This record gives sequence, C-alpha cells and structure tokens, in this order.
Amino acid sequence: MHRFPKAFIIIVLLLCCVPGYADWVVDDLWYSGVSENDELVSVQVKSPVTKLVTSVKVPSNIYIADDGYKKYYQVRSVGYRAFVDCLVLTSVTFASKNVSEIGEQAFSGCVKLTSISIPPSVKEIKSYTFYECRNLTEVVLSDSLRSIAGNAFKGCSKLKNIIFPNQLSSVGANAFNGCSNLISVKMNGGLKEIGIGSFQNCLRLSSLEISPVLNSIGRSAFEGCEALTAVTFPLNVSYIGDRAFYGCTGLSEAVFQPSKVKVSIRSQLFEGCVNLAQVFMTDNVFRIYERAFYGCAKLSAVTLPASISAIGASAFEGCVALDTVKSYIANPFALAERVFENISPNCVLMVPYGEKQRYIEAGWTTEVFKGGVVEMDAPEGIRDIVVSRQEEGTWYTVDGIKVDAPQHGKIYIHNRKSVLVK
Repeated sequence: MHRFPKAFIIIVLLLCCVPGYADWVVDDLWYSGVSENDELVSVQVKSPVTKLVTSVKVPSNIYIADDGYKKYYQVRSVGYRAFVDCLVLTSVTFASKNVSEIGEQAFSGCVKLTSISIPPSVKEIKSYTFYECRNLTEVVLSDSLRSIAGNAFKGCSKLKNIIFPNQLSSVGANAFNGCSNLISVKMNGGLKEIGIGSFQNCLRLSSLEISPVLNSIGRSAFEGCEALTAVTFPLNVSYIGDRAFYGCTGLSEAVFQPSKVKVSIRSQLFEGCVNLAQVFMTDNVFRIYERAFYGCAKLSAVTLPASISAIGASAFEGCVALDTVKSYIANPFALAERVFENISPNCVLMVPYGEKQRYIEAGWTTEVFKGGVVEMDAPEGIRDIVVSRQEEGTWYTVDGIKVDAPQHGKIYIHNRKSVLVK
C-alpha cells in the first residue's frame, strides 16, 4: 500500500479546515464556505461565474449538498474583489438583511453600475469598494453604517447626492475624491472625522451641511471644490488640515464660531480662494500659518482676535483688495516674511487704544501698512460705577464684570474712573 508523507497529510487536513475552502456554484454565482470550529456556518459570494454578468441578486440563503444532504446556509458577506471589473454589471440587489460585510474592492471598476442600496447590517464600507464606478448615480447608506474607508467611492463621477446616516462617525482618505458631479453632502449628527482628500475635486459641490460634532477635517479635504460658496465650522472642530479648502474659487465666506475649542488656520487653508470676501475669526483661533489666505484677491478687511499668537510667512500675501486690518492682538509679535506683501497700498492697520507704539516697535509699521497705523477709539462702556464702601478699589471691565486681576493692555473701571493698565 502506498504511504503518503506525514507533511502531505497535515497540509491536506489544514486545507480542509480553512474557511472558504469548499466552493459551490448556485445561480451563476460562486460561493465559498465560512467555517467556525471546523463547521460550515455560512457562505459568502466569491465571484460571478462570468465577468459578463449584467444583473446580480444576492440571496438570503442558498441550499448546498453537504455529506449527502441538502442544507440551508445564510449568505452573510460579499468577498474581496468579488465583482471587480465586471464591466457590464448594471444592477445589484440584496435580498437579505443578514449580509454584514462587503469586502474591499468588491465592486471596483464596475463602470456600468448605476445604483446601490447598502444592506442594513453592514457597518463599514471598505477601501475601494465602489472605486471608479463611473455611472453610479444613487447610493443609499444604511442607518447602521459606522464608517466609510479610504477611496470607497473615489472616481464615481456621476454621483450627485449623498446623505450620511446619524451613526456614521468617519469618512476615510479620498473616499469621494473626484466625484465631479457631487452637488450636495448632508452629514447629519454623528460625523466626527473627515479624512485627507475626502471630497477633493468635487467640482460641483455647492451644498455642504457639516455635522455639529465634527472635530477633524483632513488635509485637502475639500481642495478644488470650485462651487462651494460658504463654510461655517462647527463648535467642536479642533483640527483643520493644510489646504483643506485650497482653490475653492467660489468660496465667499468662512466663519469660525465662538467656541472653547482652540483651532488654528493651517498652511494654505484658503489659498487661491479668489472670491473669499469675508472671514470671521473668534478668540478660539490661536494661530495663522503660512500662506493661509494667499491670493484671496477679494478679501478687503480682516479682524485679528486677541488670541492670535503667530502669523506665518505670506499668510495674506496677494490679498490685493485688503485695505483694513483690525487687530486686537494683546501682545504684538514680530511679523514673519511677506505676511502682508502685495496688499492694497491704502491698507490701514487699526490697533487697540493706547497700543500703537507697541505695534510699531514689533514691526507693524507704515512700511507694511501704507495707509497708516491708527488707534481705535477708547472703548465706550461704563463711565461711572456706584460701589459700596466694602468694594472700593475693585476692578471692573467696561461691561461691568468684576475681575480679580486686571490684565495688561486693557481698560477697566477702577475707583469710578476709566483706567488703561500699562
């Protein structure tokens, strides 16, 4: 009797226990088994029998022969690259709510696919799942969806609208990059993170409803979104990456809302936004990086809040209409190179009352602001205040708020008089 080497027997036994080792064909689809503890528990769609398939219906279950018996197995997943480059596939439907996973690149390159409804048990759309599905016009996302991975819908150039479910918390890098006909994105209430380049070059994106809990916007996230006209950053945003709105030529307004969460305006954030006319910054903005507003040709006025601690090189260079800079910066610092290069020759710098000399000593001079450096009017507010004998000597802001320790450079009411603290 012929004897097999022990190594050969071990390999065969291992292969028999590998999930997905057995394959079956049912209704023109290949299925592979998924095993747990050496027992077949479910099946996944592995691939079509032919790449020329035009329509696919993923069933709830299939019946297959196992040990001489026909058994019923649920279809719970679509495998990795299952339908990749099925060039004539136009329709995919899921008969089952049990499908909980769609593998990476599952429908990548299906250039004729027009619509997809994600099954309700799927919690993640994986990388490249619908990459370059150029005729995909409609996507319905399930309410249970938690994340969309990188490049998931990249290059879906006919996709027009997307509504994110409330439980979706993250959108990966380049997820919708190059969706050139995407018009509107509704983020709803749960989205916290937008990855690098997520909506880059979505040329027609004009309507953007940002999630109120969003805290991170990745580098180049909306770069080249030429139709976007306005953006209001939610209160929780703590990070906005470089070039996030670079080249958004239709953008006319950017608003940072008052918040306790600190945020910086990073490098090239609004560079090339040639129609940006209004920027509203509040005291949660602590730094402006290099080239942040480079070439914003319609920006005519900027107010710098007291919280700004540094402004990078060329931050406002090429803002040729900029004729008013109003600064509340408490401690003026030396300007980096070319911060206000090539702005309006009539630009006036307005500084807090009593602070002109400190600004000039720091380099904020008429060589930079050729329209002059002028002080704002002394703050109007409380002229007199009636206090009890026990409160004599107490300090109040001009708004009547009692303070324990007056700060340098600010005006207070003290002993019934307006006092500038030097």
